[in-house]
Amino acid sequence: MDELLLTRQPVFDTRLQVVGYLLEHHFIAGMDNATTAGNHQSQITALIETGLEYLTAEHRIFIATTHADIEWLMELCAPHPQLGIALEYSPDLDPEASYLARLSAQRGINLALLKFPYTPSLFPLFLQAEIVIIPGGTTSPSELGAWLQRLQGYPARGCASGLDTQADFDAAKQAGFELFQGQFLSHSDSWSNRKIPPSLMAPLALLAQLQNPEIAVKDIEDLVKADAALSYRVLRWVNSAYYGIEIEIESISHAIVYLGVDQLRNWLGLMALSGLKPISAELLDMAAIRARMAEVLAPLLGLNPGKAFTLGLFSLLDAIIQAPIREILVSLPLSKDLKAALEEGTGPYARLLSLIKNYEQGHWSQVVNTPVPAAQLGEAYLQAIEWTNAHRLSDTPR
Repeated sequence: MDELLLTRQPVFDTRLQVVGYLLEHHFIAGMDNATTAGNHQSQITALIETGLEYLTAEHRIFIATTHADIEWLMELCAPHPQLGIALEYSPDLDPEASYLARLSAQRGINLALLKFPYTPSLFPLFLQAEIVIIPGGTTSPSELGAWLQRLQGYPARGCASGLDTQADFDAAKQAGFELFQGQFLSHSDSWSNRKIPPSLMAPLALLAQLQNPEIAVKDIEDLVKADAALSYRVLRWVNSAYYGIEIEIESISHAIVYLGVDQLRNWLGLMALSGLKPISAELLDMAAIRARMAEVLAPLLGLNPGKAFTLGLFSLLDAIIQAPIREILVSLPLSKDLKAALEEGTGPYARLLSLIKNYEQGHWSQVVNTPVPAAQLGEAYLQAIEWTNAHRLSDTPR
């Protein structure tokens, strides 16, 4: 059977808050080396019917597709106001533009246009679209401005995509764009020489305490009890529906008994990370997804799951703190192999992190020929999103 791989790419507004996601997907042929349209449709349909809530995280999500799949996807999306379609341009769309625009309007489809040229034959789709996604990273500032001028006569908003650096983002914002997509949040070009702000030393100290291999269970319990707000959040978390514990957990010591010290330490690490006040809350979600995905995949590669969780959680520390990773790690008692992975990109944990990053960014050719089966990669990613949603701090602004 074909294997479905998918990843979601966030779309940000000018305040770097997420306004939606682009859902990219890829199919790998099964053992008979054949893929079928029926398999594709049934797998995507099943995913939407069972996993829509945790995939969207209360945001709108646009499923990337081509002309060949748009009609059945319209049927799938029509009952779900949070779903939309991101239609990628191909020349065979030109004669079908008017028909597809009418169909989209009749079914109330949220439509985004991806890599579309500005030609008269496609104007009906521009009139129907909610978002027009424009490759910003490879487009000159003058051309970016020209695109916004063209869109002034349409209801669609322009989204600059492929923004891989802070300079790309700044250029798109200066041109007048209000929606943005790309890896610019995690690119180190804008903070390579910065120092750690003094205001962030306290949450970093908590992270350091949690990573101390000598810390005892009693020390963790006392650490939580000393902070009333932290104690409340831990008990709220452990009594959530995600864990399905039938009796109410009323103390930190009981929480440790039921969950184990490793799970509690992981959540406290996520909690400490949120105290670093990143420029976008999406960075916290990305770090949490990487951490959980690494934890799930680690045994398949003969790696320690606890260390793998820490690897993923800390993989965006530089972007969250806006300071060089080498300077940050000086204050954290990490093992040599984790420091090598995070600072130098070397060793087995670095290979795990590279696999996760390639999956996250939809570099499918880089993830299909790895020791981890494609099906388990996809499952680990979806599990990680579900885990992140369950453990997200409700008072963290998004």
